[in-house]
Amino acid sequence: MIDATSIYRGLDQGGAPADWYEVYEHYDAAISLVATQPITPCPASKIRVIWKIEDWEMPEDAGSLWSLVDFIVDLVRCNKRVLVHCGAGLNRAGLVCALAYRELIGCTGTEAEDYIKRVRPGALLNPYFCTFLRQLDDANTYEDSPS
Repeated sequence: MIDATSIYRGLDQGGAPADWYEVYEHYDAAISLVATQPITPCPASKIRVIWKIEDWEMPEDAGSLWSLVDFIVDLVRCNKRVLVHCGAGLNRAGLVCALAYRELIGCTGTEAEDYIKRVRPGALLNPYFCTFLRQLDDANTYEDSPS
């Protein structure tokens, strides 16, 4: 069974999948934010992106983070089902899903943070990620922010 929470129509946040065949059965794309998962062959017509980020400070490569978020948003807007996961499905997946949710509905970073915390209890406990989301409310405080 996939440990995932629906964030937005077509966007789910979850922990590391135990059964990749089940993931590929239910999702069009899987965004893996950890590189420790065994690599199960990705079937044709499915997408698997691996972009490892640490559950600590913000990633240094801001451009890649925003490109990943834009890619996820584009997939969701094209009615694709997307799973964003990290190890536990809480902080790294929470950050990326909060950013995607913010872009999809046009809310503030604080509103996106609050929403993720409400729908996925225990998510976004990383203070660096939460501070970053709140700073998006003030201005473009993070390099290459599309806002």
